[in-house]
Amino acid sequence: MDSRLQLFLDEPGVVTRENYLGLLKQALVGNHAPEECCLLELHPHKQKTRPDFEATRLLTGVEPTDIVNVRKEGRTLLHERNGKWIPIKRIYNRAIVDELDSVGAEIPFAWTDDLDVEWAGHPNWYFRMSKYSLPFLKHESVPTTTFLKDLGSNLSDLPADLSNYVLKPLFAFAGKGVNVNPTHDDVRAVPLDERDKWVLQEKVTYAECVYTPEGMNKIEIRVLLLWFPDEAKPRPVISLLRSGRGALMGVRYNSIPWTGSSGCFFGDESVFG
Repeated sequence: MDSRLQLFLDEPGVVTRENYLGLLKQALVGNHAPEECCLLELHPHKQKTRPDFEATRLLTGVEPTDIVNVRKEGRTLLHERNGKWIPIKRIYNRAIVDELDSVGAEIPFAWTDDLDVEWAGHPNWYFRMSKYSLPFLKHESVPTTTFLKDLGSNLSDLPADLSNYVLKPLFAFAGKGVNVNPTHDDVRAVPLDERDKWVLQEKVTYAECVYTPEGMNKIEIRVLLLWFPDEAKPRPVISLLRSGRGALMGVRYNSIPWTGSSGCFFGDESVFG
């Protein structure tokens, strides 16, 4: 196993299908019944990731709940299950605030409400741990990233060569709003009072390393970490490999033949030399 991944584990180990599903259910359900939990999303039946939601239901018993159909009674949130309204005890949050705002969705509670509910991934994590954290991370494995607001009111500290940078909105999702080839005019077009919500990130060049009948593909490996309250570190459990030839990779950009995603296989280094 890669030593950088091993840092997350107290002891080396192999995650089997059985214990992975056990850990996943523990993370999503906790000490509650599956019907008291939900995968919270905006119009889940219309999302591109609907197949994943169905797999989650089959594997863990946790069903999707449309965020606009939730009820609030005091400090309790409720959803409908089999014709009855029952309290939601734990939420696996998949709703993105940017999407809710873009469609003008009205939800019956505020993210800052004091609610009698547990969160498996509170939306605050998206605000604080997503792209927002990049400017604060200084490491050879992290691309240099700067808030636009820190480049001066007249952008006097803007890099001369923007071909090595990407312009990103902090709180958009699935590559929405990302400009992979920004010009000085593009950066200056961001209103002054919104520059705290944008970053300029050093561009990462992906190696073309996988042959396909349509050309050489780039890959991106993502690792799913589960972090339980009683554990000091998150633990890696599964991986996802994205493959593509476009400037951006993801579900939204899988229109090119031979692009998409798959699992990763890790073997003993001694076998592969």
